[in-house]
Amino acid sequence: MAFPEALIHPAPGERPRMGSFWKASVISLLTSSAMDIQSSLGRRELNPMLADSQGRFSGRGIAIKALITGGAVGAQWLMLRRHPESQKYAAIANLGMTGLFTSAVIHNHTNLKKTVSTPVPATPLKAAFEQRFVPATF
Repeated sequence: MAFPEALIHPAPGERPRMGSFWKASVISLLTSSAMDIQSSLGRRELNPMLADSQGRFSGRGIAIKALITGGAVGAQWLMLRRHPESQKYAAIANLGMTGLFTSAVIHNHTNLKKTVSTPVPATPLKAAFEQRFVPATF
């Protein structure tokens, strides 16, 4: 599916500039998203969409969070090229997402459970090794 030409290129002779408030909100959004990823990495993830098969936040969660943040910023950029007067609303949306990510960071850093302790499943080879080479106790 191709993007409509009007979304990608502004009208001739019109080169909208992205305002500093919107740019600052994007920087704060990207920073809070990176802090959220750092604070979640390797810990138990309650959101099943972001959790791996062991219930932890790992590469899959990082990819999904990056796609959400990047998609939001990319959609805003396309919208603001055509309608630069809505920069204020896009910046407010970014600051709202920044608040959500920052609250997740605070929660993750105050959570006492640092990692998930998952037992290693016993394989037949491991069980045979443990039975054969049991250390002698005196």
